[in-house]
Amino acid sequence: MKIHHIIPLLLLAGGITVGAQTTNTPPHTKTMSYTLTFVLEDNQKKIPNPTDADIQAAMHTKVSDDVGGIFQLGVDGTNDALQLEANGKWHFQFTYEPNADPSGKDILLSKRDNFTFEEALKVLLAYRNGSADWKKLVEWKH
Repeated sequence: MKIHHIIPLLLLAGGITVGAQTTNTPPHTKTMSYTLTFVLEDNQKKIPNPTDADIQAAMHTKVSDDVGGIFQLGVDGTNDALQLEANGKWHFQFTYEPNADPSGKDILLSKRDNFTFEEALKVLLAYRNGSADWKKLVEWKH
């Protein structure tokens, strides 16, 4: 076989190999699910897999005239939770409990207690969507 016949065969074989690699299906990755829980309610109302609208509605829920809503988003199957509290001026603050450490050592509080509705919503949606950078949207203290 002459060299000019071998080169097209090698290219064809290489193309088949590459084509086979690109048609592989990606491995199945488990997507995380979340539950929104209203903290101060006696029955601890829970909303599984909350939508953007569910989160916005929870942010508008008031406990009393001077206290806004208090709820947390938790990763199902873990004790990981991001809690949001609204104050009477409709500003928000966060508490983050990574895997709810019973010692309380890892609990983080937002340094600010005056996040706007839009800022707080951005953080909550990033957390709920599993964004790797959601924590960088808030300055934290222990």
